Amino acid sequence: MISKYMPKAVFAAVLFLAPLAIHADEDTGLHIEPQPLNAALREFAERSGLQVMYAAEIGEGINSPGTSEADTNEEALDELLASTGLNFEYINERTVAIGEATDQRGASDSKNLTHQLALMAQNQASTSTSLSQTTDDIDENDPSESSLRLEEITVIGTSIRGLDPESSPISVFDREEIDAAGVATLQDFVRLLPQNFSGGSNPNIGSLPNDIGAGFNNGGGGPQGASVNLRGLGSGSTLVLLNGKRIAPSSGIGDFVDISLIPVSAVQRIEVLTDGASSIYGADAVAGVVNFVLRDDFEGLEASYRYGTVTSGDRDEHRASLTAGTSWNTGRFLAVYEYHSEDNLSAADRDFASGAQLPTDLVGSQERHSVLLSAEQDIGRSISVFSDFLYSTRDTNRDAFTGGFAFQFDPSSEAINATTGLDYNLGSEWFWDLSATYSALNSDIVQTRVGSSFARRQEAEVTTVNSKFTGPLFRVPAGDARIAVGAQYRDESFANLVVEGGGQERVGNREVASLFGELQLPLYSPSQSVPLLDRLELNLSIRWEDFSDFGASTNPKVGVLWAPTDGLRFRGTYSTSFNPPPLGRTSPNDLVGFIFANGTLGSTSVDPSLDDAVVLLLSGTDEDLEPEVSTSFTFGVDFDASFGRSNLHSSITYFDTDFEDRLGTVPIPGNASVFDVQNIAFLNPALFPAGSINFDPTAEQLADISQALFALISLTGDAVEDADIVTGVNLVRNLAATEVAGLDASVSLETSLAQGSLFLGLNGTYFTRFKRQASSSTAAVDQRDTAFNPQSLRLRGNVGYSTGGVKMDLFVNHAPSYVVDNISSESIDSNTTFDLSLSYDFGDRASSNLLSNLLLRFSALNVLDNQPPRVPDNPGFGIFGYDPTNASPLGRVLSLELRKHFL
Repeated sequence: MISKYMPKAVFAAVLFLAPLAIHADEDTGLHIEPQPLNAALREFAERSGLQVMYAAEIGEGINSPGTSEADTNEEALDELLASTGLNFEYINERTVAIGEATDQRGASDSKNLTHQLALMAQNQASTSTSLSQTTDDIDENDPSESSLRLEEITVIGTSIRGLDPESSPISVFDREEIDAAGVATLQDFVRLLPQNFSGGSNPNIGSLPNDIGAGFNNGGGGPQGASVNLRGLGSGSTLVLLNGKRIAPSSGIGDFVDISLIPVSAVQRIEVLTDGASSIYGADAVAGVVNFVLRDDFEGLEASYRYGTVTSGDRDEHRASLTAGTSWNTGRFLAVYEYHSEDNLSAADRDFASGAQLPTDLVGSQERHSVLLSAEQDIGRSISVFSDFLYSTRDTNRDAFTGGFAFQFDPSSEAINATTGLDYNLGSEWFWDLSATYSALNSDIVQTRVGSSFARRQEAEVTTVNSKFTGPLFRVPAGDARIAVGAQYRDESFANLVVEGGGQERVGNREVASLFGELQLPLYSPSQSVPLLDRLELNLSIRWEDFSDFGASTNPKVGVLWAPTDGLRFRGTYSTSFNPPPLGRTSPNDLVGFIFANGTLGSTSVDPSLDDAVVLLLSGTDEDLEPEVSTSFTFGVDFDASFGRSNLHSSITYFDTDFEDRLGTVPIPGNASVFDVQNIAFLNPALFPAGSINFDPTAEQLADISQALFALISLTGDAVEDADIVTGVNLVRNLAATEVAGLDASVSLETSLAQGSLFLGLNGTYFTRFKRQASSSTAAVDQRDTAFNPQSLRLRGNVGYSTGGVKMDLFVNHAPSYVVDNISSESIDSNTTFDLSLSYDFGDRASSNLLSNLLLRFSALNVLDNQPPRVPDNPGFGIFGYDPTNASPLGRVLSLELRKHFL
């Protein structure tokens, strides 16, 4: 399926030849004032363009004499480290390690420096955190890390190279945290995050009464993918990136990114920005951004296998992977293959789902194959070229019984993501980044039942070219004001086509041109020694985008950071977002007319003029859609402290987002029948938005409707031109609004004990407001703590202990009780589950070759096998006995993983 798109991917790979001839100046001309060593090295890293790596504690309490006008980086480092007892060593042409000297002349011991560097990375300490330059997690006992190759890390939330966007709320989860969770897939891990709502487009949710897009993913015409849904603002309101690049969307309308096609074995870390970010990344970054960063560095060969199973019923999971990598002084190469499969879970295996008519699967089965290839090569000391290629294919199966028929859904998906680009050190601390990405996702959906079949094909493509310059603009007393300026071009296409069985088709194309800029302005720094102004920084960003189908939009963002003392930081942001409708909504050809006589189908005529009136009820998508818009505000406090052998980190963030002009259908007062709308509107037209009901349609209006219809069903035998009344309450329009506000909080404490380390952590989200306004004619309703909506509180805590090769983690997940809806008082119980993860890494301690460098991990999810809280059945939405947006039907899941590294 994907082969016809390969020429574009190949074309993207050759876009980078022209810049290779540009010359970069390597002289520094550095002058750095005397100051604490940590600050001096951070300034050197910022101004030299080198990656400077060292454990932060070695610089504590040491002052640097600074530098004169040093002509080279080496001279500058010699002066900075004079009389400190430290020395430097080049790890590669762009990376310098700082460590303790081993003789009077300060000559460094390479083995000692490498060991110190490994310990630094293992403890997540980095000198140039403001530059976001660090190593990937390094295990000094893991031979795969014996040959270090240190790479720059692009941190989410900023366009400026080397900037840590501290004014924005960001969480980062590394491979160790993902592995410790004991989950099989990335969607399983994301589901655990309190900031994410599992409603929306996800594989175990057939449809939802409050989400018009969910049915396009897991209904008969959907690919059954998995989405991210930050804050519960909708699957299409969280921007999902792969290595900072856009991915082709999924579903029958192309409104979300399917993260189930990303293999967990290929991911190095997950970055989560819970704030509007359209000024940085463009439209659809309304609720936030999630960036899956792929692995790049690895040395050797590693094989792993994970087996999991439920303890009640019959459902097994298998995950196997093979990773191979190598590196040299100027480059590296990595290849990863992953196989994943999971069986279905039948409603017959769960007592709480006894209301489901069989065959019905609560969870479908799937099988996936994925391959990652990644390479990078330095060209001289100024240029680095890179390429990443990720390919995945997945087959899914799910049974459902609905409308008196047994259905079988068999979607298959195939995805390709290819990026190539270069990083160019232009000299004088300026860099040029150029990249091109091609992403395609094709899904074939087959639905069968006795006597009939239905088949569709969905195709999505995104081609993106990015160019960005970043560096210092001018110098102020607090440091360099740094900027990023750039441009992006994007071509998007989507098609939902009928292969067999009929139905409407959706085809759309969009071109987007963008210009963006960002300024980081330091107002005060520690070197200025101003009371209560350890640091004061201002971040300003703006993005202009021109959409070929929805015009231009400009979205700004303002971020402020104030640190009165070292370890205490106050931060805040304000931003706006602009989100055009997904391409599957822009030209859907899905308008369906239904003609009936007023007074039938349960409707009651309220006036003689309405007796036997011919009513035309329209369903589908309005042709005059507008973009969704939002404003977001955050305010947060971070506090870090070290005492004795303990390190404390705590953070709390207030968030507030107003999301307007959202796509939706008109709610009918009192949950009355859609066939009675004309009678309700006749008595009180103010109950409906303008244009919802037309009591006197003209011949021209009816002719336009007739021409636009995809299908017409007439119970009276009348044609469209005979209609007396037209109702459009079932048309998808820009009607709805959502207001969310609340608090994110986290605290962690890590303590070094006489034997091992102890870790305590708690992460949670509390909604103070989650209001939905279905249309301008209805009141906003707070939907916290109601079925199929976010719960007001979600907590995840953990206790961890590690010593030698042993690591133990116990997690607790909690959500309070809630109710079925705002009218009913029927209660749904609270839900508390425990997860356990135990691992042992033999490292090089084992004498046996079989056990050497072998890791064993045992995990138990929902250790106590708690059943999900009972929820009334809703067969029309495929809901049987539990709330799939807030609980899992799996019960206890046990797994065993083996991971072996071969030298």
